[in-house]
Amino acid sequence: MGFIKVRGINFYYEEKGEGPPILLIPPSGSTASTWGAFFGDLAGLGRVIAYDRRGYSRSGGKTVRSASEHTADAAGILEALEASPAVAVGTSAGAAIALRLAVRRPDLVRAAVLHESPWRALRHPSAPALGMLARMEWQARRGRYAEATETLLRFVYAYRDGGSAWDQFPEEWRRTAKENGKSVIADLESTILGYPRPKDLAKITAPFVCTYGSRSPSYMRAHHAHVGPGHPDSAGMGDRRRRSRRHVRRAGQLRPRHRRSDSFIGASSRYLRFPPRELVA
Repeated sequence: MGFIKVRGINFYYEEKGEGPPILLIPPSGSTASTWGAFFGDLAGLGRVIAYDRRGYSRSGGKTVRSASEHTADAAGILEALEASPAVAVGTSAGAAIALRLAVRRPDLVRAAVLHESPWRALRHPSAPALGMLARMEWQARRGRYAEATETLLRFVYAYRDGGSAWDQFPEEWRRTAKENGKSVIADLESTILGYPRPKDLAKITAPFVCTYGSRSPSYMRAHHAHVGPGHPDSAGMGDRRRRSRRHVRRAGQLRPRHRRSDSFIGASSRYLRFPPRELVA
């Protein structure tokens, strides 16, 4: 663990393992220290790097309201640590950043694992989603960012069969999310929009896989079927159904994130088309 100066601030990061670089980009409300067993498990595959994003905890800095800013930070960290090309792994907002990184800096991305990316997630919001957003915005406008964060993340981590992974997270993780409330709300505003465009996704050359939890809301599968080089709006990309099956994978019991990390690791190593012996240095 330590700090590295990139683009004007000192980023806190943690590192473990040797071999091909693996960059973990945290979701909203999370930091380098909230990956649980996943961080150590991945260290058996390569050099794992996790960091606090700009505006969060130990890295500090102003609240970021642009996914492009977070993308530039991720690129800068990889360059500063001489850790490219890397496997970019992100969940939720972190997945949106990893996706942008693959589009904008293909030279730095060897492959990507995108868990429940929010790309275009609110183009057709459900009634419950609209209700959650209204309540969250009401709380945020009154400066009650901790409450707004809990409202958002309890919904985001909801199980299809009832309840939410939010309630199963360690208390320290929930506290960290609330303490970074302003950045959490800013993440929502900056990562659910339509960029990258479908035609930009179609140009990505690095292999990537989209995953979602087996207990995630039912809309997640349909949503992820539209992310990938086989996006239906991309011309000349072949059969939509075949492409969707190819790029969308269920990742087992991934909610909460600190359980069944072996499922995510298996999906990563298998579907990113790496020879197993290449992953283990």
